[in-house]
Amino acid sequence: MCVLDTDKDGNCPRHPNGCPRSESEPTIVRHPDINAMSLIDSNAELLKAFPTLAEIEKQHILAALAHTNNNRTQAAKILGIALRTLRNKLSRYAAESAIFERETIS
Repeated sequence: MCVLDTDKDGNCPRHPNGCPRSESEPTIVRHPDINAMSLIDSNAELLKAFPTLAEIEKQHILAALAHTNNNRTQAAKILGIALRTLRNKLSRYAAESAIFERETIS
């Protein structure tokens, strides 16, 4: 059965008398308009355009801290997380920053 070339009823326009493969055989779909490298390139562009959830979370936490003049207790309340969670995340950000600084200096 052809997967990409079927109409809404599941009929294949390339094989009007039925697809030559039986349904028990694995189907390898090759489409001339799909290029694997173009998919990789578009994914790289998407990664640049959309930050990860971890990056968004970090930006949100830092914005809450800026809003509260670095008052961690108030920032944790605004964010709806425990103060200990906020401290752990800030410690992780500091460690990541230190690693990044060491790598760029070397």
